[in-house]
Amino acid sequence: MSKHLLVDGFNLIRRDRELSGVEQRNFYGAQQLLLERLAVYRRGTSHRVTVIFDGHGGPNPHRSRSHHNGVDIVYSAHGETADDVIKDLVSRPGTPGGLLVATADRDLAHSCRTHGVPVIAPGELMARSRPKIRPPAGDEFWQGKQEETGWAGHTRKKGNPSRKPKTQRRPSGLW
Repeated sequence: MSKHLLVDGFNLIRRDRELSGVEQRNFYGAQQLLLERLAVYRRGTSHRVTVIFDGHGGPNPHRSRSHHNGVDIVYSAHGETADDVIKDLVSRPGTPGGLLVATADRDLAHSCRTHGVPVIAPGELMARSRPKIRPPAGDEFWQGKQEETGWAGHTRKKGNPSRKPKTQRRPSGLW
């Protein structure tokens, strides 16, 4: 069953060592890195992913939405926290049972569980969203490994060599 993952954005950034280090140098760079990681996670699952960022210090009096590589982004309104937005989404009547919240905030986690919505730890989500390590390019990857042996096949084509390819042959029949 497909789930809708709600992510407490800055909570995850501040819980992850790499993202918090990036945030100290570049505030928006940490947001972009989180969004890229969640986009990788999104491509690997059928889950819908929405990240909620705090916008309570911003000038916007209403919630604003955006979209990035398959990930929905919501900024809270002026005077509203991301926790308030998530609590509002979780407590709505008729909310589908496929919600999942990623946060380390105890108060928010308790509120979500009260409404029957499971909570995932930021560390677990970030471990799932890290890109897989690829083998290094070049010959050093094959160093010490055995080549496959035992295949003595051929790559000769079969069929009539003087017959034209199907695209060049004149169609037969009435058409």
